[in-house]
Amino acid sequence: MKFWQKTFIAVLVVFIVFINLCLYLIARYYYNLDMKRDADRALGEYHFISNSLYQTLDSLYFREQTIPVPDYMQSFMRSYADYYAKQQVYLELRGPDKLIFSNVPSAAESQLKAQTGVQAGDASRTELVNGTPYLVIIGNIGGRYKDYTLTYARDKSELYEAQSKLTRYLILVSMSMEIALALVLLLLLRKLTSPSGLCRKPPLKSPGAYITAESRSGAETSSMTWR
Repeated sequence: MKFWQKTFIAVLVVFIVFINLCLYLIARYYYNLDMKRDADRALGEYHFISNSLYQTLDSLYFREQTIPVPDYMQSFMRSYADYYAKQQVYLELRGPDKLIFSNVPSAAESQLKAQTGVQAGDASRTELVNGTPYLVIIGNIGGRYKDYTLTYARDKSELYEAQSKLTRYLILVSMSMEIALALVLLLLLRKLTSPSGLCRKPPLKSPGAYITAESRSGAETSSMTWR
């Protein structure tokens, strides 16, 4: 293998590793940023719904001196569920001994139940339900309604699809950059290592040329002596 071929392969490998590493870090950064933004948004929406539910139930409690009936809770939850369903967000409210309201899809309902170990909706987790990623937040409403559990589930399929498109785009960019770099590097090395690009030595004179030069030098010397 020629020297320029070895140089071409070595330099190309270094640049390919560097380019792919940079693109991977960029994709990873935006993925983590999108996940954090989505989780923060979900937590904000969860606390808004939970606080609204608590304040409404509390006001009715002081007016009626009893905890509102499940039918009213269903009506209240329905208004929020209809609004957030457009954003692929599903809600579920459970009482001490039964389910009060839920618009969670039937395929995911059995796997998105409230866990007894969760006491506050201050954290989120992502679960795969039948191959679909859901961001899940579960917590108790608090106060005199601590036995009521609110579940928030957001379908993250669109977010994962957007991340997949970004990954495919970066792969195409990487391939284009690598091909362009390989062509430029190949042409540059071929030009630098070609015979025309190297310094040429002056051509050697033939023995006859030296003899002719010496004869002329001798003739000129004899002429000067005769004079």
